[in-house]
Amino acid sequence: RALWRPALDRADQLTVFSEASRRIVAAAHPDLAHKIRLRPHAPLGAVPHLTPIPSGKPVIGIPGNLNAQKGAAVVAALAQRLGGRARIVVLGEVAPDCPLPRAVNVIGGYHLADLPHLVARQGIGVWLIPSLWPETFSYVTQEALMTGLPCLGFDLGGQGDALRAAGNGHVVALRNEVAGDADALLMALRGLAEWPDEAAETGSEPARSALWWRVAT
Repeated sequence: RALWRPALDRADQLTVFSEASRRIVAAAHPDLAHKIRLRPHAPLGAVPHLTPIPSGKPVIGIPGNLNAQKGAAVVAALAQRLGGRARIVVLGEVAPDCPLPRAVNVIGGYHLADLPHLVARQGIGVWLIPSLWPETFSYVTQEALMTGLPCLGFDLGGQGDALRAAGNGHVVALRNEVAGDADALLMALRGLAEWPDEAAETGSEPARSALWWRVAT
């Protein structure tokens, strides 16, 4: 901060890309808050809107690459809790030091134009942004929201800002900054549609009406 301060003092304005970033900069340099300008990034390309129609077994799509900061441990914990009752598909690469259960299907990198085909082929009905790191701006969150499918993520950083602002966005409180909170994610998913769990299997929980999504072909 000491090294950056002379440059910040001379700057006419300080550009940030999310409201969360504005708060961070203002907290670090309250006397420079009047210089801050919020200018969110534009999309990197056209994002197809995916039409929801009823589908079968729930499939959770994870867009983007995964590492420790991007929530690989969250995905691993969620897959273990699901126990095969739903599928997880990662549209991206996974860091070598972040192993995932074999049940998680890792597709690899993709282009935005490929999303309709990938979502239809995999039956993806909901997006999850598992990042544990506050983003200054999250392109992948913006793109997932623009498809129109439900999108969940933790309430932090630029991704939290984007999720709160969108009608199909759902924020989840982050209670563990190392491993996330897979149980909280499961609760949020159950709020979207019928979700099989121990209570439902024993008949102690009334069945919910189910609607999951996949792209219309």
